[in-house]
Amino acid sequence: MGRHFVGALVLFATVAAGCGGSSGGSTACTTGSGTSQSCFEIYASTATPASIAQARTDCTSGGGIASDTCPRTGADGACKMTDAQGGISVSITTWYYTGDAASEMQSCASGGGTWIAP
Repeated sequence: MGRHFVGALVLFATVAAGCGGSSGGSTACTTGSGTSQSCFEIYASTATPASIAQARTDCTSGGGIASDTCPRTGADGACKMTDAQGGISVSITTWYYTGDAASEMQSCASGGGTWIAP
């Protein structure tokens, strides 16, 4: 999970880098396949079309598949982490496909996240 989280943070930094005059936006990036698959949906209130396009390019350059949302088929569920500071809101929703929803749900809750059923 750590390797995927680092990838999400890179995408987060790119999407959140937009500034002013935007109503926000989101993108998603899927990596791996089967039970090794993970997907991140990232929303930033300051995202611009250019920052979203760059995040999608970063996703595909890193071997991922960029999309508007993560696939729900085969998902155990997702953990949504949200942060709002200085008028900027950012959320990262990590979708899991490993087949161990109970453990993932517990990890999400203990980390302060909100569990989302597929």
